[in-house]
Amino acid sequence: MPGPNQPYTGFDARQVLDHCFDETKDRLRTTGEVQFSGLDSGIQTKKQIIGDVRQKVFPTPLNDRNSFTSRVIGAETVYFGGSDLTIDNGYPKFQYEEFPADIKGDSIVELYAMCEPGKSCEIRTFEAA
Repeated sequence: MPGPNQPYTGFDARQVLDHCFDETKDRLRTTGEVQFSGLDSGIQTKKQIIGDVRQKVFPTPLNDRNSFTSRVIGAETVYFGGSDLTIDNGYPKFQYEEFPADIKGDSIVELYAMCEPGKSCEIRTFEAA
């Protein structure tokens, strides 16, 4: 069975380069299919004040979102988690730290946040779809 370089076995180094590289257009010759991925329908940003009661970070999520990030702007610790979030089981984030999440293919993921009793803090959110 011939190897992957079989079509070039009779070529010297210069012939291989000439065969693969089109110097007139300064491009590498390739064949295949390219699929682009990334933003499809939009971006949504928001400022939100998180208090000492568990609340949804994205009350109305962007349709078909595939990622989001929440950044703590204020000086208080913000705890992130699911619908059962408490201070004891939450994931703490401090000022200027982010909570990024890739949720490709699932726009119904819910994220909750809260601060310690008597505290509140500003966060900024970014969603992409």
